[in-house]
Amino acid sequence: MEARKKYILLSVLCLIAMWAVMLTSMPYLSLAFFALSLLFAYGAQTEYKLEKEKKRNNFIKQLDAELEAKGITKSQFYLDENAETGIVIDEKNQKFTIINKQSLITLPYSSLVEVELVEDEVSVLKANKASVIGRSIVGGAILGGVGSIIGAATSTKTSSKEVKKIDLRLIVDDLSNPNHNINFLKLNKPIKTIDPIYQQSSHEAFRWHKMLEIILKRQAKYS
Repeated sequence: MEARKKYILLSVLCLIAMWAVMLTSMPYLSLAFFALSLLFAYGAQTEYKLEKEKKRNNFIKQLDAELEAKGITKSQFYLDENAETGIVIDEKNQKFTIINKQSLITLPYSSLVEVELVEDEVSVLKANKASVIGRSIVGGAILGGVGSIIGAATSTKTSSKEVKKIDLRLIVDDLSNPNHNINFLKLNKPIKTIDPIYQQSSHEAFRWHKMLEIILKRQAKYS
């Protein structure tokens, strides 16, 4: 981080020098200082990205060691870019592990109560034990049992053109800590839904919602 601060300071100093030179009617020197300020700004951004990636990779190594010590298998894994929230599905042991600010909470499949996909605090998809069991009963009566594993989550998909945050919210059967939030997109400014960054984040969040919905359906089927 110190290197990034140095780049930013040098960039600001170059901009100040550029304006000072402009006042003395020396355009070429002013352009040179402007170019240097851009170079230092780029260096600061690159340094920041490298530090964040290093932090994330170090956390993954630490996470792998902790999961191995607990006997947890990473069948499916997600970690946000800031290494603050994430989730691991262990199909072998029928468990999932929630990563929340570098703490791990491992629970059995049966403890999952609800999963909701949220964009800018607006619910997009939601599935819970009650809705899944209800669909299983109705589907079973109509389709002779096949309906117990058929059904889509309740959808309230919005037509919002810009989004800056995508979260997956889990409710688990734990009175002391029932609510958990996993971040898939977190920006300072909203972006268009046609933006590749949004498209990738939305697709990944939707995929995870569906995987957790499958877990709910399986629990309903065998309960």
